[in-house]
Amino acid sequence: PFCTQIRKIPRIGTSISWRLFVPDYSALGVPEERLKEWAYLDVFDMLAPRYDSPQTKSTLRRWFEEAGLEAVRVRDGHNGIEGCGRKPVCVE
Repeated sequence: PFCTQIRKIPRIGTSISWRLFVPDYSALGVPEERLKEWAYLDVFDMLAPRYDSPQTKSTLRRWFEEAGLEAVRVRDGHNGIEGCGRKPVCVE
């Protein structure tokens, strides 16, 4: 892929890749196929703001709690807010 070649440019390769709308997460050490999937998703996110619907941290927290999740954490992330929660253990 294109970004694989750009990435090889010392010190500036990753920066150039991002400026050309080619997301490069290779520094995370994930498999090449996953890098490609993430790049497709990120390019869509960058170029399709029409479908973007930003939410607040409190709204995201409320959605998690309404879904019945436990140990909910909502925080600022790399590209907005992110959250996680745990599905309750079902005891019978």
